[in-house]
Formats: sequence, structure tokens, C-alpha cells
Amino acid sequence: RARPVLSFSSNFSLRPMCRVSPLSAPVRGFYSTPFPRANVNASEGLDVVEDDVAALLRNEIETTTSDINDRNDFKAPEEQFTSLGYTIKEGENEVVVSKEESGRSVTLTWDPNFYPQEHPEDIEDNEDAENLNYDNEESIEVNAVVTKEGGKTLHLKFSVRNYQLSVEKIGTDTQSFLDLEDLSEELQDRIYDYLRELDIGEETAELIQGYNRTFLTKEYLRSVEKVTKFFSRN
Repeated sequence: RARPVLSFSSNFSLRPMCRVSPLSAPVRGFYSTPFPRANVNASEGLDVVEDDVAALLRNEIETTTSDINDRNDFKAPEEQFTSLGYTIKEGENEVVVSKEESGRSVTLTWDPNFYPQEHPEDIEDNEDAENLNYDNEESIEVNAVVTKEGGKTLHLKFSVRNYQLSVEKIGTDTQSFLDLEDLSEELQDRIYDYLRELDIGEETAELIQGYNRTFLTKEYLRSVEKVTKFFSRN
């Protein structure tokens, strides 16, 4: 049974943003280009090569920074969460946003160090869409906790990819999850209705994915800047 999704359509060109992992493919040609054959008889000198590398790295910083400044989808996701009533706590490996909604306390937690690779073919009007298969690592995994009066707590696990929010599991604690796909379609629909009433939906998926994109782009720039300092003369 296909699970319903909360979707938000957006098209953009992704710069280097994916989890750093020895198993993940490089995301930039700069890093994946095979080591070129050098003219063993030519020697430019280390200073010349270092100057060229530093110049290329500075150009990379300028180009990436320009891209960020020119695009609205990189604008302060922290402020966007705040504008929706969330408080945000940022850590190196975890982001926690919380708010009160209709007498319920809502908390969302996820890892900012991953951005799902986009699949342009994964769209609703693709006749082969139902045959597409992605592993869990291609989604941003989010843990949600809803607490209401009397200390009653609901735990949900959902994934975000391609600006779609898909609920995977639901339970009253982390040891008693139900797989949403095992429930009736009517019940699945009502779970999504409940999330909408909590203001968790299309905009939430957009903000989470935008947060990770911005976070990883900034991390990338910091890494490039550090390497640039090594190759620069001053």
C-alpha cells in the first residue's frame, strides 16, 4: 500500500552537500578527477602550483558564496523556524526544534550532516515511480515527539526527501512502534491529518531540507577556507 506524502515542489541545483563517508561517492569533479599524467620533464615549482591552487580555491569560495546570496532557499532557515513559533537548539550532530501547538508540545530532532541526493525521476507523473527504490540513507530521518496534558506522549519517525514528508512509524514510546504502512489507508490519512493540525507538513519538510542544505554548504565553505589558508602565502 502506497503511503501518502506531504509534498512541496522545488527545483534547484545542489552544490556539494552530502554526508562525509568513505562509502559515499564524491560530489565534486574537483575531488573525483583521476590523477592526471604529468609531464615529468616540466617543473613549475611548488610556489607556482600553490599560488594556482590558492587562486582556484578562492574562486570556489566566491562562486559558492555568490550562489548562496542569489538564492532565496538559502536564506536563514533558523529564522524561518523561529517565525513559525519554534525554538531551535543547534548542535554539531543534532538539531532540535520545539514549539507549543494547541496545548501540545511538539519536538522535532534530526541530523544536519546529511542531504538526500535528489532524483528528478521520482515524481508523481512518472509511470515507473512505483518501481523506484531508495534506501533509508537517502532521506533525512526525523524523530518527532508530541506531548499533551497528563504526560501522554506520541513518538513518530518520518523521512524527508525531495521536499516530501513521509511517516514511517508511530508509537507511544521508542519500544512499541507501529509501521504506518501496516495500518489501513483511512487510518494513515487521519495520521497525516493530525500532523497537519499540528502544523507539520509541506513547509516543515521544506525547512528541514533547507536547513541541512544551508548547514552543509557553510561547512563546505569553512573546509575550503582552511585549505586555502594552507596554499596561500599570507
